[in-house]
Amino acid sequence: MEERGSDRAVTHMQNISIIVPVNRECGWLIKSLQAVFSQDRVPGGASLGVIMVNDGYGEFEAVKDAIRPLFADRNITFLSQPKGGPAKARNLGISSAGPGIICFLDDDSVPERDWLSQLLGSFERGADLVSGKTLSLNRDKGSFPYLLERSVYAPGRRFATCNIAYRKEVLDKIGVFDESFKTASWEDNDLGIRAVSGGFKYVYNPGAVVYHDHERSEGDFREKCSRNGRGLAVLSRKYALRSPLVALLCILLTLRWLPLYFVFPFFRGDLRKVLYLRFAWSYYSLTGALGTWKQQKG
Repeated sequence: MEERGSDRAVTHMQNISIIVPVNRECGWLIKSLQAVFSQDRVPGGASLGVIMVNDGYGEFEAVKDAIRPLFADRNITFLSQPKGGPAKARNLGISSAGPGIICFLDDDSVPERDWLSQLLGSFERGADLVSGKTLSLNRDKGSFPYLLERSVYAPGRRFATCNIAYRKEVLDKIGVFDESFKTASWEDNDLGIRAVSGGFKYVYNPGAVVYHDHERSEGDFREKCSRNGRGLAVLSRKYALRSPLVALLCILLTLRWLPLYFVFPFFRGDLRKVLYLRFAWSYYSLTGALGTWKQQKG
């Protein structure tokens, strides 16, 4: 692995690329871009660019037409691919990025003003990949998204691509996202696992805050859980032989809330809701995983 040091940090921050897969209308993207281009610190002489990758979204031309006049003086690259999933879309973005720092955001994520400076500070101190704190965009304490933040999506150490950055040289060594993950589930964890197991330094910086549009209904949440389970099935099969402990740990972490089925009915109020959502995450993830495991076996 290359040497640490200030020369390395400065050299590799001359190019900062932010990759955003696009699969929705322009409203969220405009908010995200406004936040990106309002960051309070970019190193002197550094090049900051956004690479937006259309993942088969039929209205992408309308999105570009809305964005271009608002950010005419900004470095934005537009790429397109047939529908292939976020892993493939991000890989297309990576292939277009130069050396330096590769940041990832989702198309429904809005970073704080100091998000980039927080990430870069961790890189300057020797990190190879850095994730930040992800919060619900909806801060209404009675809302379903905020309840998800309190239960399933509690901020912490995650490899989620709505708020993470890598040195490009790390991706050059370990490879990019595994495109066998066809949906937005576990492809980011797989990449993070490979980076850490490859000896690269991972840092969680809670000061690098991104607000994410969490699911707004229980139906959307259940679909997210099922998708999580399908991704878990792909990951567990991938690691079953090469690193069975990793596969087992990921399964256990996902299913650890199943026993809450026996206790959440005895509680009331928000605590009951929190416990139920945690149970539901494990239960519907399990149903998604079982369906995929059955298909894999067949």
